[in-house]
Amino acid sequence: MDVLFCSAVLGILAADFLSGLVHWGCDTWGSVDLPVVGKVKARSPAHPYRHLCSILQSFIRPFREHHIDVLAITRHDFIEVNGDNCLATLGPLLLMAYTLLTLSSEQIRNWYA
Repeated sequence: MDVLFCSAVLGILAADFLSGLVHWGCDTWGSVDLPVVGKVKARSPAHPYRHLCSILQSFIRPFREHHIDVLAITRHDFIEVNGDNCLATLGPLLLMAYTLLTLSSEQIRNWYA
């Protein structure tokens, strides 16, 4: 029980620290004019990566927006405020689901032991 409690506390502290570090980095060096995570323009509506470009365009904007308009976050719905954070966890969660669905119980025990 002590190990579980300590793991939970350390996980919460690590998540808080890392999210603060990312937020500080985006506030310090982030700009909406950055070529990859700031402003990405797809060349045409038929561009094969236009959806990825629109997702990347909105990565830095929320970090910078709260300096311009402090109350902007209060005018957005829950999905708009938390959507990027949820998408960031999608890859590891899909990998975990794939692992749990495709490996045998013995392989899973060896993997997570």
